[in-house]
Amino acid sequence: GTARVSVVVAVLLLLLGVSEAAIVREYMHSAGAEEPRLQKALAGFRKAGGAKAYLSKARRRGADQDGDDVETVPVDVERVRASFAAATAEEEVRWLQQESQLLCKLARAAAKRSRAEADAEAEHWRREATASTGRTWT
Repeated sequence: GTARVSVVVAVLLLLLGVSEAAIVREYMHSAGAEEPRLQKALAGFRKAGGAKAYLSKARRRGADQDGDDVETVPVDVERVRASFAAATAEEEVRWLQQESQLLCKLARAAAKRSRAEADAEAEHWRREATASTGRTWT
C-alpha cells in the first residue's frame, strides 16, 4: 500500500542525505498522508543507527502469510546509493528542467481551483520550481 511505498521512498531519500524534516514536509503533500506512520518509521531508522545501519543488518522477521520463516538479507547500501547517484550533471539538469516544467503546470492547474484550496499548494510548487531551476515562476 501507499504507507509501505512512503517508507521505502523515505529510506531511499535518507540514504541520499535528505533531511527527515524535508522528507516529512514533502510527504505531507501526498493524498492520504499520515504523518504518525512516517514518523514511526523514521524513529525506527534512528533507533537502528540510521537508514544505512538498518538496511545493512540481516534480521529474522518471523513468518510470512503462508507461515514460512522469512529472513531479510542485508542490503548493499553503497550499491543502492551509487545507482541513484550515478546520473551525470547533464542528465540531472535535463531531468530538473523536465520536472520544473511539470511542477509549473501543476502549480498553474492548482491556481485555477478554488483560491482558498489552491493558494498554499501553488505557492509551494512555485518555490520548488524556482529552487530547482534558479528561474522565478509566476
